[in-house]
Amino acid sequence: MYPEDYYINCIKLIRQWIAEGFVKEIEGKTLEEVGREYLTELIHRSLVQVTRVDFDGKVRLCRLHDLFREIVLQKMKGLSFVHVLSKQESKFEGLTRRMAVNRVSYSVLKLFKDTHFSLLLFNLDELPKSFMHEFFANFKLLKVMDFEDAPLDFIPEDVGSLFHLRYLSLRNTKVKLLPKSIGKLQNLETLDLKQSHVYEIPVEINNLRKLRHFIAYNRDFKIDFSLTQEKGVKLQKGIGCLKDLQKLYHMEANHEGAIDLTTELESLRQLRKLGMKNLTREIERALCASIEKMNHLESLDVTSISKDEILDLQSISSPPQFLQRL
Repeated sequence: MYPEDYYINCIKLIRQWIAEGFVKEIEGKTLEEVGREYLTELIHRSLVQVTRVDFDGKVRLCRLHDLFREIVLQKMKGLSFVHVLSKQESKFEGLTRRMAVNRVSYSVLKLFKDTHFSLLLFNLDELPKSFMHEFFANFKLLKVMDFEDAPLDFIPEDVGSLFHLRYLSLRNTKVKLLPKSIGKLQNLETLDLKQSHVYEIPVEINNLRKLRHFIAYNRDFKIDFSLTQEKGVKLQKGIGCLKDLQKLYHMEANHEGAIDLTTELESLRQLRKLGMKNLTREIERALCASIEKMNHLESLDVTSISKDEILDLQSISSPPQFLQRL
């Protein structure tokens, strides 16, 4: 579904596989771990090329060889598995379960019908508000909706009607607010708001009991390294009910009620990655008590409210044994 020569984010890819139901459960392993094994096998068979590896040895970016990609696309056409709509096509007729759209005009886009489980958008020039209202009203079967880098500045209330949605990315868009209807997405597993303009998260997000990955922060690349370079999001009380959450990155701690929220984090026993911004010493003590309960925590990213505020993590009597990044 990704364009030719596209560098594919492996973590994002695995989450989309999970949302599609491609990854099968194995006892003793998370779906993410199983998905990583799938990708590793594809790499070992030379079907997928590695383009970037993290310091810990995990593949971060990958791509398909151009020739292999063409072979795959030819095989997919007869199966109605996926259709890649590119600039060369003026329309699409027929059935397909998945659609990837690359450099297509709005006039082509508005002809879409609700025949898809997944929709990935690339290199679009415009997405008028009228189209967005029609889109969310009509596409009831979507499981994966990736608006990353799309020219988008709002999400309509109709998003709550997409009951089957499991993966929603608004990464690197200009969206400022999430509608309260977001709480109706009972099957949502991944909510990606990275580099969007969303700050205050509605309390209705606490209804998303299947949420596994919540990524929400904005980094100002114009600022050299400082405490204010990254901004997290403000969450509401009740976050402790999201028992399946594996990634929470970043949560703002500089607001009323932050201590109660931090205490609630001890209920998130499945957390693998946690990020918090603007910590005070008082909140940090509550955080240390919660971290002791996080048996699976692998990555912890904390920032104090000012350079004079010292964070003393020494009060964690039993640090998470699987911690890899601090």
